[in-house]
Amino acid sequence: MKLIRENWRILRSIALSQLRAKYTGTALGAAWGVLNPIAVTLAIIFAFSVVLKINMERFPLFVLAGFFPWNFFSSSVSEASRSFLERKDILRQLDFPRAVVPLAYALAGFADYLRGWIFILPLFAVFNPKVLFFLPWLPVILLLNLFFVCGLCLLVSVMNVYYRDTSHLLNLGLIFWLWTTPIFYTADMIPGRFYWIITFNPLAQFLEAYRAVLFSARAPSAGVLYACSAWACFSAVAGMTVFRGMEEDILKRL
Repeated sequence: MKLIRENWRILRSIALSQLRAKYTGTALGAAWGVLNPIAVTLAIIFAFSVVLKINMERFPLFVLAGFFPWNFFSSSVSEASRSFLERKDILRQLDFPRAVVPLAYALAGFADYLRGWIFILPLFAVFNPKVLFFLPWLPVILLLNLFFVCGLCLLVSVMNVYYRDTSHLLNLGLIFWLWTTPIFYTADMIPGRFYWIITFNPLAQFLEAYRAVLFSARAPSAGVLYACSAWACFSAVAGMTVFRGMEEDILKRL
């Protein structure tokens, strides 16, 4: 928090620059941040509901409650992995903590994510008004989610400077991670011998917390909140530890 407070100006400048670059020249602008996950959700609904004939009540909302947070996570981490390569000019011109760059990318993704909730939340409230009573839990989940993403952004950004294959491996890993996360299916559909994948999948815990509020209109369980908090702390500490260990030679390797 001290790092962000002391370098807020440069962090804000990079984040705003990233947001502008993302939507410059597009007719719909920031609306693409909402349209993309909705379009993918509709395609998945067709595949699972029409073709595979999965019968689940309010299945579109179930998928959207999982895929929208996933889209924030995957896009933020993927973009942050290239952050130092894209911002090497400003790193050479100005003297500031290197961690600001990937954190700015994470915050840019988070700002985009928050803007998307303006359009997404009414969908859940219309189909289940009880959701409104449990919305105070949403900022808690969002904050934990942000800390988790920030830690990974720090990790992959510095790794990609040292090992340029990181961003390519990350894209492959995200595909595997997507389909091993219960976004398009429920956790109880996973065969018992593979259930350990869910246990050690941090995104599964975060999606369970989101769905508790948005889909089931209830407070997240204490166990889920504990798991999300643990993963957020672990990611933030691990990301910062690895980053500090490798930060010294960043400029030499760009």
